[in-house]
This record gives sequence, C-alpha cells and structure tokens, in this order.
Amino acid sequence: MQKNILHMHKNILHMHKETLHMHKNILHMHKNILHMHNETLHMHKNVLHMHNETLHMHKNILHMHKETLHMHKNILHMHKETLHMHKNVLHMHNETLHVQENILYQHLEIMHVQKNIIQDFLDPMMLPFKQLDPSFYSQYLSVRTIIHHSGTHTGKEEDYKDTPTETSK
Repeated sequence: MQKNILHMHKNILHMHKETLHMHKNILHMHKNILHMHNETLHMHKNVLHMHNETLHMHKNILHMHKETLHMHKNILHMHKETLHMHKNVLHMHNETLHVQENILYQHLEIMHVQKNIIQDFLDPMMLPFKQLDPSFYSQYLSVRTIIHHSGTHTGKEEDYKDTPTETSK
C-alpha cells in the first residue's frame, strides 16, 4: 500500500512538474504576446506620427497655395493699375512732345520694376512647385514665356536671356 501511495505521490509530483512547465510555457507565450502588442503599439504610434507629419505638410502646401493666389491677385491688381497708367500716358502724350518723353522714361522704369518683380520674386517663389506640382510649374513656365515675349521682343537674343528655363535652374 505504501508503494502505491509513494507511486501516487510520484505521479502527482510529476503532474505538478508538468503543470509548472505548462504554466511557464503559458507565461512565456504571454510575454511574447505582450511584446508583440508593444511592437504593434509602437508601429501604430509611428504611423500616427507619419500621418501628423503628412497633415502638417498638406497644411503648409495649402498655405503656400493661398499665398500664391494672394500674389497673383496682387499682380493682377498691379497690371490693372499699369493699364490705368498707360491710359494716362496716352492722354499726356497728346499734350506735348516734351511730356511724352518724360512719361516714356517713367514707363520704361515701371516696366523694369515689373520685370524685376517677376524675375526676383515670382520666379524663385515658383521653384518649389517644380517638385511639388510639376504640371503647375510647367504651365507657369509656359505662361511666363508668353507674358515675357508677347509682342515685346525685337528678335534679339537678349530678349530671351531672363526667361526662366529648365537649364537655368
């Protein structure tokens, strides 16, 4: 009988050892699952961070588009004012030849300022769109070339030297 009891105790001890081993395996599995959850959480945080950065970039692009639109409105206003000035120049031209010479000189200065505004401010401000929106930038270059050459050139090479080109960037 003692042998049977001893044998039963050994079996119980063996079962406890196996149960302990199973619990250790389960604990190990839980640790792995916890690690995987932590990795997943870290990945989700990175994705959220990337989404936030993308949103920030989109906000900046929208801001740049709004600023560009504002600049275009200002340029349109400047062109309207220039048109008004041209009408005044024509009226003054009819008064005297001396006044015509003075007005012509002032008109050339205004056109030079406009040309410098486009070359020094608008052209460099459009460069970021070369990467951000190549189609828009290409259209800008086409319009810029048309505006620059629309009936104002003499056919000389210097008429084309200040037009933005792909090779000059």
